[in-house]
Amino acid sequence: MQSLSGCLRAGIRVFFWRVCSRSLSSKGDEPMSMAFLRDDAEGEMPRRNYDLPERDDPDFDRAAARALLEAARVGETQLAERATGYYWGEPQLRPYVEVMLIEAEKAKDDRLEQVARRFLA
Repeated sequence: MQSLSGCLRAGIRVFFWRVCSRSLSSKGDEPMSMAFLRDDAEGEMPRRNYDLPERDDPDFDRAAARALLEAARVGETQLAERATGYYWGEPQLRPYVEVMLIEAEKAKDDRLEQVARRFLA
């Protein structure tokens, strides 16, 4: 039997029906199937409070743009996409992101500037 660390390759964790063993099915002649699961697979992600206004609030899109950029800053874009209902690069949010880019340049916030430029690309 291999060690569990022997199952880790290229960021992919391999889970066998029986951990890393060459188990056979009940017939005894066919290998059991194995599942491959990425370490960073989405799964059940934690919920964050993005302090978004109600969807019908006129400031919702501005807040959604801010939430997407702040989430991208720390690598949690999927969480913000779920919370806002907008995907990364949403054209409707461009005007707000353009303003945030100017603010980031003035504040010399390199990371916010970087993610804003990526959003607009």
